[in-house]
Amino acid sequence: MQETARSCCGLPLGFKFRPSDKELLEYFLYMKVSRIALPPPYDSLIRDCDLYGDLEPWQIWDFYKDDDDGEEEDMFFFTQLKKKSRINRKVGLGSGSWESEDSAKKVPAGELETKLGFKKRFRYENKASQ
Repeated sequence: MQETARSCCGLPLGFKFRPSDKELLEYFLYMKVSRIALPPPYDSLIRDCDLYGDLEPWQIWDFYKDDDDGEEEDMFFFTQLKKKSRINRKVGLGSGSWESEDSAKKVPAGELETKLGFKKRFRYENKASQ
């Protein structure tokens, strides 16, 4: 039997990783930028991946997907941002690029609406496949 991300990490059946935006910033991103290793099982749920590298998004999905549940869920990655440039916005070996779906939304730190960070959604567009 093939070991998947869930079975190899000892996660209970039905476990869903659904952190809030605040948890992602205050806990997981803080640990990453502080160079503190994520404890199990989170180290296998938030992965390092160059999303701007040679792989197309569906190749990344196929590599990291969990075959156990068959549901299409969000995946979480740490990736190094690339400097915004009109010259080099391509992803992978094709002609696609990441496009913003919305303006950045403030993630409040608490009830006082102090800004903790921003959340922004992106989609992959490949004009050659349309």
